[in-house]
Parts: sequence; C-alpha cells; structure tokens
Amino acid sequence: IGPYEYGDSVYWIPGYRYPHPSVPIPSDGATDISLEYGIAWNYPYKKDYTNVTATVTISGPGVSRTETFQYPNNVLFETFEPGGTYNWSVSVDGVNGGTWTFTVDNKIYPLNDRSVDTTANSRLPAHLYKDLVVSNNRLAFQRFDIPSSVNRSYRINLNLVPEKVHSLNSGVILYKYDYKGWNESIGSKNIGLLDKTLLTPIDTLMSITEDSLISIDMSNSIEPNGESSFALGTSIQGDSLSFYSSETVLETSKSSKMLELPYLPNKNVWPSLSFTQDSLSVSYDVSLSCLLYTSPSPRDRG
Repeated sequence: IGPYEYGDSVYWIPGYRYPHPSVPIPSDGATDISLEYGIAWNYPYKKDYTNVTATVTISGPGVSRTETFQYPNNVLFETFEPGGTYNWSVSVDGVNGGTWTFTVDNKIYPLNDRSVDTTANSRLPAHLYKDLVVSNNRLAFQRFDIPSSVNRSYRINLNLVPEKVHSLNSGVILYKYDYKGWNESIGSKNIGLLDKTLLTPIDTLMSITEDSLISIDMSNSIEPNGESSFALGTSIQGDSLSFYSSETVLETSKSSKMLELPYLPNKNVWPSLSFTQDSLSVSYDVSLSCLLYTSPSPRDRG
C-alpha cells in the first residue's frame, strides 16, 4: 500500500467488485465535502475491460454535467457551490449503480497558517503548531484559496477562535497581507524569508474571549475568488494571546485505559472562511397559519 497520487484520473478502490458501479466517493449521503473535489467510483467486475466506458451524470447548484470515461479512468473533478446538495450516478455498459447524493461544506480552511517573528529573516522549519501566537513582534499569517464557485452574491466571513488570552489591554489588528503564493515549504517563498511589511489594516478585533468564536464580514475586503492572505497582530507592546490553528486536533486522555484515538482534526476551532448568500427569509408558522416575512436590513440590500 502506497500513497495515492494527488490529482490522478485513476483512483484505486480496493475490495469486492459488484455487477454494477459501486463504492461512490464521497459516500452516499456524505456531508461537509470540500468545494473542490474529485468524485470517484468502482467499475463493475468484468473478465475483459477492453472498450469498457462509464457515463457519469451529476447535477446540483451550478453544475449539470454528463461525461464519458474510458476504463480505468474513474475520477471526475468539479468545483461546487457552498452548501449545495448534488446528485450523481454512474452507468457502465447500460448498467446503472443507482443515484448517490452528497452535500458540500460552506467553508474552506487555510492552505497555510503560521505564527511568525517579523524581526527575523530566516526560513521557518515545517513544524506543525496547534496555535497561532500573536504578541509583540509575532504575527499570525493565514493563506486561503477561494474557489471560483464563490461569487459576489456570497457574504464571506473570516472565522477565528481564540485559544489563550494572556494579556490584552487593547485590540487585535486584522491585516490584509499582499503577497501571493507564500508557504511553509523549504523554497524561496517560505514565509520566514519574505517581506512581512506588505500589510493593510482592515479591522480591529475587540472583546476577545477564550474559546469564543469571532466572525468578521470580509465581503468588501477581499476578492470573491482566488488567493487571499491575512495577518493578526497586537496593537500595543505587552499584549499576548493565541488562536487555534488548522493543526488543532481533538485531545485524548493519556490516562484512559482505552486505545487512544487516532488523529482527529478539530475543525470546529480551525480558522476558516465561510460563505452564505443573503436572501429574503420566508417561514410558515403552522400553529398560527400565517406567513411571516422578514426583510433584510439596509446594510444587507444589494
């Protein structure tokens, strides 16, 4: 068993092969699927796969496709809309595997996030840290890649969860970082080597409480798709706090006699960008048999 090839058009799925297409990936009924995803399936068993083809149909918000694949190709790549539910099916030589469904997440997580000493100019090692420290000369950088399916009809919120507040006598400044392509690899774009002064203040976060979600409307501060980076910094010397990073996992008890849990990401506290569409909300109250209408606030109107 070896690593799967990222982006490959053939995805090996072990196990029994049924007389019909099977083993949908994502599984039928799956939720929180990434906005950019490669759906895959297993071909039915045949003694000879010469000239065997699969017809894949997928439909849902913003997507209506029918594609034909030659065996052994079994991956269809697509970009989906936030929160959308999609139905898809696969037929091989006229035999259909049924209709499968999945629901897409309405958020994305950082490609990179790292706490950096801005007074240093050296390559940062590729360590994993469960927190993003913000204090004095340390800034917390985050890089996101917003899929093309997110347009200006979406409200974009940056979501952060403070881990520890050691000292905070003022606010935390949220910056836009104007350098594309930075990362934590060993190459020339390692965040430790780059110019970290390309910062534009866009907001100040106040009233910060440990383990309490902070959600900031970024719709007017970033482009609706493409790469965007941010940084968090203290406004006065002596303030010190930390935020959860995208390496935060669920903690397990070392004293437990049960087997320890494997790596389980705690995405509830990870930094994220979430996407929601503003619309008129209409609800029906059966008990009162009346229609309740809620108009968006003036700020929400296009």
